[in-house]
Amino acid sequence: MANHQDKLIAVLWFYDTRAPQFQVWQNDTGLEQQMSSIN
Repeated sequence: MANHQDKLIAVLWFYDTRAPQFQVWQNDTGLEQQMSSIN
């Protein structure tokens, strides 16, 4: 997981799949708190 500029990028790598999955969240500057969860 890395924080690049204003985006939060998470890479999910599963051993049963060939390619990793990418989740990108765009941070909203209007929010004081932002919580991101992966289910």
